[in-house]
Amino acid sequence: MMARQRLVWLSRAVLLILLALSVVLILKYGNEWLSEIAQLSWEPDPLLIALSTLLLLFSFWFAPFGWVWISKELGSTSSFSELRGVWFASQLGRYIPGKIWLFAGRAGYLKSKGVSTLNAALAPVYELMHTAAAVGLITFFTALLFPEFLNSNILRLAAVLAGICLLVLPLLHPVQKYVYRLREKGNSNTAGSGRTDRMPFLPPNLSIRVICFYSVLWIIRGFSLFIWLAALGISNKGLWACIAATPLSWLAGYIVFLVPGGVGVREAATVAMIAGPGETGPILAAVLGQRLLLAVLEVILAGISAKSIPFLRKEVKG
Repeated sequence: MMARQRLVWLSRAVLLILLALSVVLILKYGNEWLSEIAQLSWEPDPLLIALSTLLLLFSFWFAPFGWVWISKELGSTSSFSELRGVWFASQLGRYIPGKIWLFAGRAGYLKSKGVSTLNAALAPVYELMHTAAAVGLITFFTALLFPEFLNSNILRLAAVLAGICLLVLPLLHPVQKYVYRLREKGNSNTAGSGRTDRMPFLPPNLSIRVICFYSVLWIIRGFSLFIWLAALGISNKGLWACIAATPLSWLAGYIVFLVPGGVGVREAATVAMIAGPGETGPILAAVLGQRLLLAVLEVILAGISAKSIPFLRKEVKG
């Protein structure tokens, strides 16, 4: 109980520190950002805004597929539409500090449908690992093929190494299997052990398919950001900067797990990666606008998908 209270107080302290830092940054640079925003000739292009929105919707609509494939592999017998509905409904849990409700919602649903506790808990973890691996894949190729995105050799090397580390995380199946085989051999020498808690592994071909799938979605979302900025007439560091910044900012938001939905952290990371001199204010405003649009899409799709979840249908009828 004491540990839980300490964690709560630690969370509050970190949030207060982040809030204080935000206030300091706004007081220091707020006038400069507002001046940059005021100087920009805002002439939105409706067609480009619509195209950017459609790309964002497309990438988000297909986002649950990876988790559905993983859940099916780990023993879920629920329908595809039902699993998608659960994903969209639980996605709103990321706006609660700690992001635990997002994982708890998905794992709890799988467990309630007969999936073992271990497999149910691992499904969202594997999903996160593969999403991060897709970030690593994009980071790796961006750092190698477009070095101008990272103008420092040290940063470029760090990005390449980080990309490799993230990429191999879900592909360690042979190594993990060997370690668990050794463990099982050790357990077999213990009389009456009867252990059945074997670690479930995803086939390498499924891992590769999920990583490539998420990479495509990240690229589409990067295109959406680039078109969104072009629609508002805001210059930036270019297409590949937007494509790399989109998944990397998502990862930054997850690392700062106490911030609900990574709000503020992801936007700040995006601006830091794609804004040139005199572009910070307009890009920050544009990125916040697209984030608001994404939040609206999340709520809408969660509401629509709730119809495919049996227990939610019963509550609505009741």
